Amino acid sequence: MKKVSCFLLFLLFLFVPRLVYPSMEPFIRFEHLIPELNTISVPVVSSILQDSDGFLWFGTDKGLVKYDGYHFTRFSPSQSYPEIPSWSLSVFPMVEDKNGDLWFGTNGFGLFRFSRQDEEFTQFKHDPENPASLYGNIVISLQEAPNRDLYIGTRTQGLCRYERQKDRFSRIPLGEDVETIWDLMIDSRGLVWVGTQNHGLFKWDPAIQNSQNFRHDPENQNSIGSNSIWSVLEDHQGTIWVGTKNKGLNRFDKEGEKFTSYIGDDLKGNNLRNSNITSLWEDKTGKIWLGTSGDGVRIFNRKTKTFHVYKHHSHDPDSLSDNSINALYEDSSGIMWVATQRGGISKSLHNQVKFRHFKHNPFDPQSIRFNEVRSICKDSTGFLWIGTDKGLDRIDETSGLTTHFVHDPDDDTSISAGIPQAILKDENGLMWVGMEQTGLNRFNPQTEMFTHYRHIKEEKNSLSNNKVSVIRQDKEDQHTLWIGTINGLNKLNKKTGEFTHYFSLSSNPSTISSPQITSICEDRSGDLWVGTRWGLNRMDKQTGTFTRFITESNESQNHTVLDNHITSILEDENGLMWIGTYGGINKYDQSLNQWEYYTTNEGLPGDIICGILEDETGCLWISSNRGLLKFDPKTENITNFHLHDGIQSRQFNQGAYFKTRDGHMVFGGMNGYNHIDPQDIQNNPFIPPVAWTGFYVNNEKWGLGQPLSSLNKLIIYSKAGFITFEFAALCYVNPEMNQFAFKLEGRDKEWTYTGPNRTISFPNLPKKEYILHVKAANPDGVWNEKGISIPIKMIPPFWRTWWFLALALAAAAAILLSWVRTRSKLRTAQTVKKKNLEKVFRKRNITQREQEIIKMILDGACNKDIEKKLFISSSTVRNHIYNIYQKLGIQNRIELINLITKKS
Repeated sequence: MKKVSCFLLFLLFLFVPRLVYPSMEPFIRFEHLIPELNTISVPVVSSILQDSDGFLWFGTDKGLVKYDGYHFTRFSPSQSYPEIPSWSLSVFPMVEDKNGDLWFGTNGFGLFRFSRQDEEFTQFKHDPENPASLYGNIVISLQEAPNRDLYIGTRTQGLCRYERQKDRFSRIPLGEDVETIWDLMIDSRGLVWVGTQNHGLFKWDPAIQNSQNFRHDPENQNSIGSNSIWSVLEDHQGTIWVGTKNKGLNRFDKEGEKFTSYIGDDLKGNNLRNSNITSLWEDKTGKIWLGTSGDGVRIFNRKTKTFHVYKHHSHDPDSLSDNSINALYEDSSGIMWVATQRGGISKSLHNQVKFRHFKHNPFDPQSIRFNEVRSICKDSTGFLWIGTDKGLDRIDETSGLTTHFVHDPDDDTSISAGIPQAILKDENGLMWVGMEQTGLNRFNPQTEMFTHYRHIKEEKNSLSNNKVSVIRQDKEDQHTLWIGTINGLNKLNKKTGEFTHYFSLSSNPSTISSPQITSICEDRSGDLWVGTRWGLNRMDKQTGTFTRFITESNESQNHTVLDNHITSILEDENGLMWIGTYGGINKYDQSLNQWEYYTTNEGLPGDIICGILEDETGCLWISSNRGLLKFDPKTENITNFHLHDGIQSRQFNQGAYFKTRDGHMVFGGMNGYNHIDPQDIQNNPFIPPVAWTGFYVNNEKWGLGQPLSSLNKLIIYSKAGFITFEFAALCYVNPEMNQFAFKLEGRDKEWTYTGPNRTISFPNLPKKEYILHVKAANPDGVWNEKGISIPIKMIPPFWRTWWFLALALAAAAAILLSWVRTRSKLRTAQTVKKKNLEKVFRKRNITQREQEIIKMILDGACNKDIEKKLFISSSTVRNHIYNIYQKLGIQNRIELINLITKKS
């Protein structure tokens, strides 16, 4: 129904929602991340922590996971503790202690300490023989006290404390039947707040070793709402908030020691009567986030005492990844991280976005009915009118009340069926709505009735066509409206209700160039500029004649529009005409008859322009088929905005744009609309930490045994090959758009800017000492000028060092000397051998044949060798040898050799 006809129901819709829904909340977009570890997806995430360096850590059912914005790295203690299954360790709560070590509880393997410096694990578990050991191996809550003691909540053994100085565990006496400790929180005074299963909330004072128990009392409305406490939070004002099972959010009044319960609104569907509040977090704006065990996320506005619901919706990729929330965490830059039971991690830039985004939320009846926004207008009374594929919505941005106008075939005063393509508020306060297929509607806010104008063949003064695309008020005559359709331009006399038509005639060049009207603008001289699907037209309203601006495919585009499909027209404060087309932006200076063009070649995100608006500084805001941009005509500087800035999507819709009287702008597209205050747009001031994430030699990761950041100096062989450094800017807004620069001191005088590339490679650096400096910027160009650095010493391979060369020379000299000595000995031996032979031969009457045989024996020849060499028989050889032995008085060859080789 268009509206409620019954007066009582009218009052119900008109006034009651103004009290129930006092504010309008923008949509919060969630980005989904599921850790991938060795091709294994890890959808179960139980806890989140950002360490002091800026890295994010996730506790999963597959172990401890580190995230640098680009990659997930898994750490498991199974190498040090083989009894722990490598892929079956569930990490629950995590804390970072004052030393920078991580502590985490597990699903039955006790408590672990992880040293980030040497990447080693230390396990603490229950030992029945040791009363000073951990009291239970299933650890589900964990906190570090100011004195560095750890408080450990277990699943079945209650609460215990690890006394760091004494290196022992002791039980905190809350009661013998208190077994399950769901949550722990240490407040600003050092008091320990303990949420239990079925035993209420405890406050433990370590100074006096005493506890106070708060339990639900059905007779006392100021008691805590439930005895099952799943989460506890202290906000920045020191207020204690308690998340319960089925009894909502509870606030604790310290002075009166009483509780106030916030359940939510049954009518709005955001109540918490059947929800376990598993986690609580206060964001930087002071709003409290609530995670539930199956009902998504609630955001509690303390000023209005209202909850806003955010859940998983299968048809909305921007919704939560899963409704079962295990943990909430806001990082140092203000990004909210949501750990879920089945959907990995949902990441929200709720405080980082530049533009407020509004879209259909199935869990919020006050949101627009459909996401595809076709038309926008804001009237002087503060109502925002949104045309979508599901009808017309009127939004009171002050109260948050949304009224949906939908066609009722039984009510002639309801809005026409179809899609509102154009909306206009006239001088008399009447709303005019052009429909995609069903003509023109006039809405009277006083009576809340619609009057219809349609094309009627029999009436020559009726609307020329029922497909209405654009509506504009005549600046000189408040009784005249200009209506664009797909079959001509219409001039409506609001007094008489009659339409004057302007059609396209191919035989008459002074008529409009095309019947399909896309945009209308009236310039300061009173001429009407009309955009069509085939050309731009300037109309002289006095004569009704048109001047066409059309580009032909065979002519150079320097004196007319760049593309004939016109989408939007704007005259700026200087009288320049800006024309959006399917081929980019055209600037036309009428006084000089000059054209200029801007396309993707000049930095536009897309060439199909959907809308153009001018802000108070003279800058143009332009929506396109590939995003939103800001263009400064003076400097021609283009600033492109992306999804992380909060734009509804990359695809905006033609005609869905509007500038309000206060200078705000509204742009609509495929996924809702953006409300923009140009004066409030600021760059993200977050200075990103920079960290080393890897070191490679010849493209293989090099194990250094410790993080690169902990090295005082990196020593590398100068001939090691291709060395590569990897690093990360720990700004998680949109990591792929972080920027980097480096300088190798000792080689470079200037910084080298690498854009989003986060690796640096050096092939075969010469022998020298260097310092590598790296700095980074967030996506808005805010630089961390300090950055990181590491000294590098390039040394030659050991075989090129002086000591190695000295040793090698010494060894060579020794070898040479030994060779010389050996050669000398050999020569001496040869001389002795020759003299002895001559003496023996002469003295013992040795024949010539016997001399030959003796020399061969001395050279090592055997009988066979002698036979072959001298061509004599074996018996002859034996006879000669026998004669030699007899003449020399010896018995064998050894005596022969000794006789000849010994010195005289």
